[in-house]
Amino acid sequence: MKWTEQQKQAIEARDISIAVSAAAGSGKTSTLTQRIIERVCAADGSGDISRILAVTYTKAAAAEIISRLEKALTKKLAENPTNKHIARQSLLVSSARVSTIHSFCLSVLRENFSRVSLPSDISTIDETPLTVLMRSTMDELIDECFERDRENGTKKYSEFFDTFGALGDGASHLKMLSDLYEYLNYKLKFLDCIDDFIQLYKDVDASNFFDSRWGKE
Repeated sequence: MKWTEQQKQAIEARDISIAVSAAAGSGKTSTLTQRIIERVCAADGSGDISRILAVTYTKAAAAEIISRLEKALTKKLAENPTNKHIARQSLLVSSARVSTIHSFCLSVLRENFSRVSLPSDISTIDETPLTVLMRSTMDELIDECFERDRENGTKKYSEFFDTFGALGDGASHLKMLSDLYEYLNYKLKFLDCIDDFIQLYKDVDASNFFDSRWGKE
C-alpha cells in the first residue's frame, strides 16, 4: 500500500521510543504490521519475531495482526525463496508474542509462577462466571448493610440506598455498585480516590453550602 509520510516515519524509526496517535480506520494496524515485517526481515538478518512483543486491546486485533504477519512473510518468502532467515521467521510467526495485555501478563505469571508463590495451573476467570460472582458478592454486601442497620437501630444504609438507588429495588442497588466499581477500576490507587470523594462531602458546611464544590456546581 502507499504509505503517508507519517506512516513511513512510524515504520522506519529506529533506536528511539515513538508514540503514534491516529483515528480509527487510519491504518494503525497496517503500519504496525509493516514495522514488524521490516524489522524481522532486515537484510542483516538481525531481526527475530520471537523477540518482539505487540500488545492489543482485543483478541480480535491480536488475531488480525498475526494473520497479516503470516500473509506478509509468505509474500516475502515467495520473493526470496532461498532466504533461510525469512523462512525461519515464517515458521515462528504462529508463536509470536502478539496478544492482549491481559494474555501477556498471564503468560508471564505462568512462566514464573514459582517466583510469586502461585499454582502452576493459574488461570483467569471468564466473563460469565465473573459477572455471577460479582452479583453474588454485591448481594451479600447489601444484605450485610441492611443487617447492620437492624442490629444498630439505625437507618444509615437504608437512607444511602434510598438516596442513590431506590429503596426496595435490589436491581438499582446492584447497578449503582457495579457502575461505581467500573468507574474506580480505571483509577490508580482507587482507595485513595474514594477517600478524596469522602473528604469532599466532609468539607461541606451546611450553613454555607454554596461555597462548597457541590454548591458551585
